[in-house]
Amino acid sequence: MKNTIRKRVYRGRSTWSAFKDGGTGRDYSRLFPKYKAKLEFSAEWCEDAILAVQAENSRLYKETGRCSWTSGDYVSMPSKYYTL
Repeated sequence: MKNTIRKRVYRGRSTWSAFKDGGTGRDYSRLFPKYKAKLEFSAEWCEDAILAVQAENSRLYKETGRCSWTSGDYVSMPSKYYTL
């Protein structure tokens, strides 16, 4: 992936619709705005996180023959979200 940075990504506690960014500590949700769930509303960030997890699983599968990404592991996220 071009223009990416390796960051820890955590799954939401109850669903794939929420994530926690290990770099900033911010919680993001695809479904609920911040004022309702105390989460940052960012469907775009969550979609990129899902794609990053899928890409990481594909890479791990090619290298090891199994998908072993777990919450809290590093993925390659677009660097547009981070100050470099």
